[in-house]
Amino acid sequence: GDSSGGGGGGGVEQLSRAARLGKASALWVETSSEGGYATLLLAVKEQAGAKGKFPGPLPVVSRERVTHVAQIAQAAAAGAAGAVIGSEGDLGDVTWMVSACFAAGLEAVVE
Repeated sequence: GDSSGGGGGGGVEQLSRAARLGKASALWVETSSEGGYATLLLAVKEQAGAKGKFPGPLPVVSRERVTHVAQIAQAAAAGAAGAVIGSEGDLGDVTWMVSACFAAGLEAVVE
């Protein structure tokens, strides 16, 4: 069905498709603002539709400076391939968050 109406979903799906067709390496979706995880879900769904096709699906990364394990769980539940970990905190916290990403099946991108 056509998902270009209401809520800007069509724009996200068009961007997701364009990134894949342009042979991008990954798609980063800003999840720190309201509606960010809904946008992430749309992008993951659009990419999943390319499974078995050429070009294949891109990994979708939740771009939010993770400071709590709940954010990692939300990204994993939405189907993200990775999450951004902020590097400004204590190095022990960064190490712990990276480990939490791996436990959730996510790649950790330290920023």
